[in-house]
Amino acid sequence: METSLENLTQYILSQARSEADSIVSRAREEADKAVAEAKARAGERLAREKEQLKALSAQRVEDAVRQKTSALRRARTQHAGELVEQLFSEAAEALGAMSGGDFLVFYKNALSSLPLKGAYTVKLGEKSARRLTDKELKALNIAAGDYTVSVSGETVPGEGGFILDQPPVELSFLFSDLLKELKSQESAGLIKRLLE
Repeated sequence: METSLENLTQYILSQARSEADSIVSRAREEADKAVAEAKARAGERLAREKEQLKALSAQRVEDAVRQKTSALRRARTQHAGELVEQLFSEAAEALGAMSGGDFLVFYKNALSSLPLKGAYTVKLGEKSARRLTDKELKALNIAAGDYTVSVSGETVPGEGGFILDQPPVELSFLFSDLLKELKSQESAGLIKRLLE
């Protein structure tokens, strides 16, 4: 009977081992499957996060480039504006330093471009009056068929150029006014050309 008991014990142990092996094997398979699924989910999540990071990085780079480009454009525009300001400042200095002979040419050209009739008075800018000789001052007085122009002894302080007066109309040929008008008309175009 002992043999049968031993056989039975062996059989039960064998069945128990077989069942245990089967349980362990299923558990191992399930664990492997769970690990594989977890790895797959983690891989997918990692891939999504990488894509999001790439998109975020690309957006940040794009934003940084846009900001830098905008800053450079503003700096270039500001510099171009400064150059235009400098150009007009230098033009004002050059006009203020205009010789008497050159002023006489400017004066006659300005008057010849106007349809003059009647009597006019010219008030010189102080800077221009200082540069004119007596002969050049006399040449500013004009007596033509349709009009006369006489120079006033009064000057416009701190200015170059002249004012042509026939009340109630006063035409300014003061260099500061001419440059101001020219600047308002041409500055935008000059800045645009400098930026090209």
